[in-house]
Amino acid sequence: MARAVRFGVCWVLVLLLAACSGQTGAATDVDQTGARLNASGSAGPSGSFYFFEYARSASDLGTSRASKTPTRRPGAGASGAFSETVRGLTPSSGYVFRACGADNGSSQAFCAATRSFATRAGGLVSPSCIPTSTTPIRFAIGPDMVYDVLAVYINQPNGQQASDSRITDRGTEVIGQGPEAVFRATATPYTSLPQGDYTLFVQPSPIGLDAFTAPLRIGGC
Repeated sequence: MARAVRFGVCWVLVLLLAACSGQTGAATDVDQTGARLNASGSAGPSGSFYFFEYARSASDLGTSRASKTPTRRPGAGASGAFSETVRGLTPSSGYVFRACGADNGSSQAFCAATRSFATRAGGLVSPSCIPTSTTPIRFAIGPDMVYDVLAVYINQPNGQQASDSRITDRGTEVIGQGPEAVFRATATPYTSLPQGDYTLFVQPSPIGLDAFTAPLRIGGC
């Protein structure tokens, strides 16, 4: 009986499979709406199954509010790292996840320790088309902790700058605080440009943050 109790506890603490080895790893390749969930473990002699469970809060894990990745079934004796990429996440949001699994034939999956990560900022929201190149461009960055913009450009399809822009209403509409904040501003290009497809390029402040880009068509809206 004591042996059975120790076996059960081992499964609950670490994920696992007949060899009782494995754990939830850190999330990698995290962007605005996705992440790669990682773990490692060893399959039992009869083969095993595993999946990841993820949610916005730890209290949602194990309930219908949590999401699950497809169930995978590595062969008998398989061991090493495994992962799943999840998409459709909310930008600038915290998530928790854990790896779960058991031997084939088991009626219950056991889950490893819970890990957490946060998705990146939501990015640039801007019009896809403006009537002329001198039309003011209303844009927003967020949710993010960005409260200023250094420069706004319209670039040609080849990446070369087509026009610098004058930024107005700078910082006058910061909605929310912290990771829920949205910075809004207006930019008006200095140069008159012909109709065509371009890219809106926004460099946020402080220096060092990644620039935001979005497709922009001039004319024919």
